[in-house]
Amino acid sequence: MARRQLLILTLSLLAVAAFAEDSISHWGMMVDANGGIVLKHSKYVRSWLQTRTMWSAAAELRYHTLPSDSNAFARDYGYPTFFAGFRYGDYNHVTMHREPGGMWSDDIIVDYTSKIGNMWTLYLGMERQWLRRGRWSFDYTLATGVGYCSNPYDYYTNQDNELIGSHFSIYINLGVHAQRRLGNGLALRAGLDFMHHSNGCFARPNMGANAVTPSVGLIYYPDMEKREEQIAADEGKRNAPFQRYLYTEFTLGYTRRSLNEEWLWSRTDMHHYPNYSLSAAFMYRYARRWASGVSVDLDYGDYDWRVKELEDAMGYDYTPSPVSVGMSLRHVAFYGNLSLAMQVGGYFHRHIGYNANIVDDKVYEKIGVHYSFPRLGGLTIGGNVKAHLTRADYTEVIISMPIRIKSY
Repeated sequence: MARRQLLILTLSLLAVAAFAEDSISHWGMMVDANGGIVLKHSKYVRSWLQTRTMWSAAAELRYHTLPSDSNAFARDYGYPTFFAGFRYGDYNHVTMHREPGGMWSDDIIVDYTSKIGNMWTLYLGMERQWLRRGRWSFDYTLATGVGYCSNPYDYYTNQDNELIGSHFSIYINLGVHAQRRLGNGLALRAGLDFMHHSNGCFARPNMGANAVTPSVGLIYYPDMEKREEQIAADEGKRNAPFQRYLYTEFTLGYTRRSLNEEWLWSRTDMHHYPNYSLSAAFMYRYARRWASGVSVDLDYGDYDWRVKELEDAMGYDYTPSPVSVGMSLRHVAFYGNLSLAMQVGGYFHRHIGYNANIVDDKVYEKIGVHYSFPRLGGLTIGGNVKAHLTRADYTEVIISMPIRIKSY
């Protein structure tokens, strides 16, 4: 009896050892560094942004999806990698100063140079390899998070730093890269990243710091070669079928935003005012991971009275309207219950103030991260950032409900 138990135990241990030998870990890590310049993204910024060089470094914990996960979304995306990271950015060489006699010389001229300082950022993101050729692969990355600025705008000590107006900011990163597997679980990555920090109009000023940065990184993932072999063996296999369908989606949004007019008037006494949004979208989900369509977007800003009050004091004879209406093209990328929604549109009614007509573009964008609850009929919550040519207008929380119309 004892021999039988010993034999069973031995066989069990051998089976566990064999399974451990063949199993593949999901986890890896990466470090990277980059250096570049902050963009002069408007005529106004070009008038006082002087030196523009910056650099940053990051460390990431990475989760690699695998064919053995049997995840239909992962297969559709070519088995992406998800990551969480921390980035340190040195922006001390980004300097700002208005010169006497220059453009906007009626603004206050100070006798010192303003700086951004350092940026510390926590972020989450996704990397998708869209092309694999031997030991080479090519990817794009999307990431978002929260940044902390050591030296934001201050009326008394850092007055010309209109790029970053508060300690905390929203971070967005878009990148394209090439990777080369080196062996022993290592890969070298190089590419180009666009990094954006702004406070989403929770505070003023809010021009935003946009940097374009070449980057180089080193990836360590112990089961890199095994994973690539699994993916190559999986290539060409059919995924679970997906039923296409049309749907409408109604979205409500709410935020409290600061006013550029109040910033121009006082620069020290800032308040927040409610803004409500409503949109109705007509969408076609033609793939498991994608849907596209059009949306009618309405904003109601309960601050027109304050804009009128301020612009009257500035000498402008203008009556603002609290309502703005536009139409946009909308695209949504899905991964399970998570989604990334993007919109680009134009206004056919918007009269929220004399200053806004000059400063804000007629084209607007929205980007948001959302999460849906299938057990609640697809009820979705999340957050959006609305902008005019990358210059943030507001950041809102949303709740939406999709309604399926017809399946194909």
